Amino acid sequence: MEDVEKPFEFKAVKIALPEMSRLKPGTTVLQVGASEIGFANKILFRTEPFSIKIGDKAALVGKNASGKTTFLRRLLKQEEPFKLLPGAKIAYFDQELRGLSLEETMLRNVERVNAHDKKNGDGCTGEFAF
Repeated sequence: MEDVEKPFEFKAVKIALPEMSRLKPGTTVLQVGASEIGFANKILFRTEPFSIKIGDKAALVGKNASGKTTFLRRLLKQEEPFKLLPGAKIAYFDQELRGLSLEETMLRNVERVNAHDKKNGDGCTGEFAF
């Protein structure tokens, strides 16, 4: 019988934070109202009302120059039509990496925007094999 190498299996990424135990499943974290998203008098797309609740998974997909970054920037500023749960924090590095310091390590960059304490931030980056 021939020896066969075991296929590589990715380890599941699990992130558990102490704050999660205080959050009630089904609580709305983000509400978005009907709106037109764009800039400089150019409408990129329209949103229908939707909400994201604790435990939901969401993806923002679209073609280049379709308004994804504009959408995220408005969300970060909590402009209309976005309403974020009080106390919720969003960490985000934009596509131009303007928030990153090239002189610092990846871990130090994450620590600057980490919404959690250092121990939890280190644990999360460790789960992603950084």
